[in-house]
Amino acid sequence: MNEHDAGNDGPTGRPVPPTGEHHFAAAGYPPPTSPFATPPGTLAPPESAAAPKRPRKRGRILFAIVAAVFIAVGSGAVGYAIGSDESATSGTETAASPEYSYPPTTGVSTVPVTAADFSLSVLTEEKKCFGSAGCLVTISLEPTFKGASSVLTDRSFKVLYEIDGGEDPILDKFTMVGTQVTIDQSTSVETPSSDTEVTARVTQVVETTDEG
Repeated sequence: MNEHDAGNDGPTGRPVPPTGEHHFAAAGYPPPTSPFATPPGTLAPPESAAAPKRPRKRGRILFAIVAAVFIAVGSGAVGYAIGSDESATSGTETAASPEYSYPPTTGVSTVPVTAADFSLSVLTEEKKCFGSAGCLVTISLEPTFKGASSVLTDRSFKVLYEIDGGEDPILDKFTMVGTQVTIDQSTSVETPSSDTEVTARVTQVVETTDEG
């Protein structure tokens, strides 16, 4: 062992690894590399490329804005539909015509009833003749209304009539309430002869407010 070799031996006689770069090259070892050293010809990456966080934040912000706009538009559409329904309902309620109460009207109350609407049939119940003195005839009258019975509904009348054929005309009356008639059962008429015909006719009709 020479002096150079003795200088490279450690206290235990083991070889000590070289410390300089020329010692590593002379001993056949590759030079040590530092984890913090940058290889020759290589540029250090910029700090912005090492942590691309800002584009993510932009993407999140953009997504939040788009989502917010979408929700707002959707809510507006639903509100518009609901608003349209409510306005249509409100318009229908205000457009409804108010209810008025009109007095009951019946067309029949305006139809006039006249003497021409009646006819009187004369029924001879008894006749007694006294020669040249003439006869005593007992008659009854049967009134007939020529119009529609609905015209008489809820109405009352006083009907004046005249009996002819006797010594003197006889004036009398009967009453009507609806279709119910109140009339004398019989009337006595003095005729000049047995051939005299007794007739009756309605002369006037007066509408009344009661049975009288």
